[in-house]
Amino acid sequence: MTRDLIIRLALDETGHAMFEGRWAMVVPLSEGESREVGTTIIAVHEALGKLARHLATLEEVLDSRGSAEPEIRKTLDMWKEPVTGLHSLMDRARQLLGRAYFIGGTEQKGPMQ
Repeated sequence: MTRDLIIRLALDETGHAMFEGRWAMVVPLSEGESREVGTTIIAVHEALGKLARHLATLEEVLDSRGSAEPEIRKTLDMWKEPVTGLHSLMDRARQLLGRAYFIGGTEQKGPMQ
């Protein structure tokens, strides 16, 4: 047996326009899980950003010292592009999830920050 679930959002014009012509994603989350999603996305994004900055610093050090360690340069070159790409993907995920409206519980919350 299936049952209908109707979700109603009261939005201003800006919020309403955001949904026009787009899909909506509904994910059942507890209050704790909703916090967990935000903090996890932020933590991973920040960690990837730090890793990208550390790799850039290592590259500067290798360039300035003319490193005699070709294996370090080879490893750096292998990691630099994937980390930068993942950081960009995570940034886009943050932007998309940042538009989420949390509904249910005792109050409707606006977009995630």
